[in-house]
Amino acid sequence: MNTKRIFVKTRMTNVLEKAITNIKEWKEVKVGDKILLRGSTTFTPFERSARDHGDNTDNLKAYRIVVTKEPRRDGQLNAFTGEACNYSPIMTNNFDMADDHVVFFYNARGTQEREFDVLKNDFG
Repeated sequence: MNTKRIFVKTRMTNVLEKAITNIKEWKEVKVGDKILLRGSTTFTPFERSARDHGDNTDNLKAYRIVVTKEPRRDGQLNAFTGEACNYSPIMTNNFDMADDHVVFFYNARGTQEREFDVLKNDFG
């Protein structure tokens, strides 16, 4: 399978949390009645796995992660970032789109998938 662009919601891992600390510029974004922060940085996944298996890490691709962070209600700090926030990262190989456009594009895709789910499952 060949794809030109990927947009994947990623799971939070220790490595990803460390990468988030590289984001120095956060932009305020209003979503409904909430003020969230959004930023991006490059991220190379699978480096540790490649090293553990003796593979060359020079062949790994770097991706962009666009992260939206929201303050936690309980105030619990994240050990790596030192912030009391929940993070929502999206990984993409598109370095040209604005951060907001990446999130909107990803969310639009999810909306379409929910429509397909309704079509497949609600009409027996």
